[in-house]
Amino acid sequence: MAQKTIHSMENATFRATGFINDLLDISRPIELKKTKVDLNYIIKEALDELPPDTLSEIEVREELGELPNILGDTERLKQVIVNLIKNATEAMEEVKSKKLKVKSEKEGDFVRVSISDNGPGIEKENLARIFDPFYTVKAKGIGLGLSVCLRFVEEHSGKLEVESEVGVGTRFVVSLPI
Repeated sequence: MAQKTIHSMENATFRATGFINDLLDISRPIELKKTKVDLNYIIKEALDELPPDTLSEIEVREELGELPNILGDTERLKQVIVNLIKNATEAMEEVKSKKLKVKSEKEGDFVRVSISDNGPGIEKENLARIFDPFYTVKAKGIGLGLSVCLRFVEEHSGKLEVESEVGVGTRFVVSLPI
């Protein structure tokens, strides 16, 4: 019983800290600490840092291509990847056979990371607003995660795009310049 209470308190603290950091990230100028980074390494770290039960019932497929190093802020990029993966796992809560695909590839002068799920997809009217601060359709959501992700990607001179089909799933694509 005490272990469960401690675990609940840790989760609540983690969520509160995340909320406060998201508010700060959306409201103040961002100072990126850019170094040469291996995006595939960041993806693997992001997957490893998720709470153990997050991916326990999900078939995860990694398709990591050969990528050149890019100039980026490791922690901010990892935050983007973690948030997109968490959103994908949450979207699949009601799906019986959960599938998550994380793919990286070089395309022209960009590296691309795509995160796909086979959740219910996003309704067209919601799709236009998902990057708006404080917009959410989640019962426990705050609506800052995707707007913070977009801001971090744009600060790296990149793009964050979404494709979704109701009943099929959703794919987020992060494109960053080499």
